[in-house]
Amino acid sequence: MELGESSSTFGALTGISNGDVFRIFNELRDYVCVHSVELDQFGDVLDARLCAWNRAYEQLRTKPVEMHQSLRDTYFAPEIAIDFVSRAWREGSAQQVFELTPATRDRYRPDGAVAHFNVLWQRVGDYVVEVGNDLTEVRMLQMQLEDHESASATAMQARIVAQERERIARDLHDSVIQQLFASALLLSSLAGNSSSPDCAQATQRVAETLSQVITEIRECILQVRETIPSSLEMELRDAVGFLAGATAARFVVDIADDVRCDGEIRSNIRAVVRESAANAVKHGHAENISISVVRSGYHVIVRIADDGVGMPAEPSSLSGLSNLRGRAEQLGGSMTVGPRDGGGTVVTWKVPLPTGAEN
Repeated sequence: MELGESSSTFGALTGISNGDVFRIFNELRDYVCVHSVELDQFGDVLDARLCAWNRAYEQLRTKPVEMHQSLRDTYFAPEIAIDFVSRAWREGSAQQVFELTPATRDRYRPDGAVAHFNVLWQRVGDYVVEVGNDLTEVRMLQMQLEDHESASATAMQARIVAQERERIARDLHDSVIQQLFASALLLSSLAGNSSSPDCAQATQRVAETLSQVITEIRECILQVRETIPSSLEMELRDAVGFLAGATAARFVVDIADDVRCDGEIRSNIRAVVRESAANAVKHGHAENISISVVRSGYHVIVRIADDGVGMPAEPSSLSGLSNLRGRAEQLGGSMTVGPRDGGGTVVTWKVPLPTGAEN
């Protein structure tokens, strides 16, 4: 794969050899490939054939990459690719944004359930150069930011609704039930002192009805209090909501009733769940992820388990895991990552509760 006269000129000016240039070209994270263009008798693009590429392009493709490989025969949507080659050929360059999804896995190897690419098609002399930049991480960060803003607004609204439900339940218990109870007692007393059997019987029936109403109201109050979700649960559901919407992954979130945490611990839990869930989908190709937050003594424990492919023997990047472990250690806790029974990965993040939160 020759780099051509321009790279020779560049080497002469800088003292960098063609081999050095090509090694840099080959180590780029962006995929790069060069196509020679086939034209018909009218000058329109018929096809494009591969004549140079870097390692990233080979890693993206599922089948072996070969010299003079036909774009029309090997691309997932060749008519779209040919159109961009034609535009670059006529206009000098063309920009394309596309997604790699499970539907393209017979030809491409996306990093995760969905990968987002920005592609520049650039004419260089008699060739068209294709440069693809993976925007998946950027897109993920954008979605996380949008999710955080949405979660804050949703959590605030949820707290308002929960507080109003609690107020209504409290008012029913403290005021309405007490008044009904007093009325039932008065009616029972009147029934016992009445000289008319029919009146006494009717009064007693009303008193019994009021007692039944009191029981039903108490049951309703209990149900309302039990069904008000914790704001932490809603925040975590929102934190993984963008993944559930963008992929086929299914999430289960379970927060123990005795978990009480706010401030720094709460914000760290959100970050840990968001990062771990994203890793499970993107790197583990998981379809089911369970998230639980429980209390154990004076500690709160977050557990994220998935049914994905598991941790690689030598992970390509540990920055995300190191960040999560660092969050735990800053709070005096720890984090472990290990295999899940039946396949997949389990992340366990454990930190102590602050003094005064034990109860």
